[in-house]
Amino acid sequence: MGGDIRHQESTYIDRLMASIRVCLELLKPSRWLSVVFQHWNVRYLAAILEAAATAGAELRAAVSQIGDPIWSMHKKKNAESVLSGEFIITFQKTAHGQAQLHFPKSGFDLERELNLALVEETHKDHVFGEAILNRLVIRAWRAGAIEKLAISKAAFSALLESRGWTYHETRHFWTKTSDARQARMF
Repeated sequence: MGGDIRHQESTYIDRLMASIRVCLELLKPSRWLSVVFQHWNVRYLAAILEAAATAGAELRAAVSQIGDPIWSMHKKKNAESVLSGEFIITFQKTAHGQAQLHFPKSGFDLERELNLALVEETHKDHVFGEAILNRLVIRAWRAGAIEKLAISKAAFSALLESRGWTYHETRHFWTKTSDARQARMF
């Protein structure tokens, strides 16, 4: 159970899906809906994606808004479940009703996909965990394997650490640099 009201997770998921469906019902075909998502539990994001697809919307963009987050009291109290950044997912309502919901199962290997995402981000001197997670979520969704991302924030952090990345507590990002260079950066 979670949240201030202590409902079961299934209640939150059902209500979230219903909200997305209603929002899309109000849209005319070809119009857009953006949702700002900020929770670590990918089951909530999967619910948004599924509800949008069944309501006739196609995923058009997924953008991580990260950087210097504003740490609300809710974020501070729920650091294990709330992302420091935001994930903005944008849908377009299709003219033909239902969007593609089930992608062909192409396989999704979390370790391989994480390595690819880190390679894509290593041109920078630091990465945000949320940006990496958001890339993985979209890849898993398109591979029909979103359930493979049901991973805790601690387990995700352990995966990054095992690849030589270090979390910077005050800046809220990950670096892969030598200790000497990292000390000079901050």
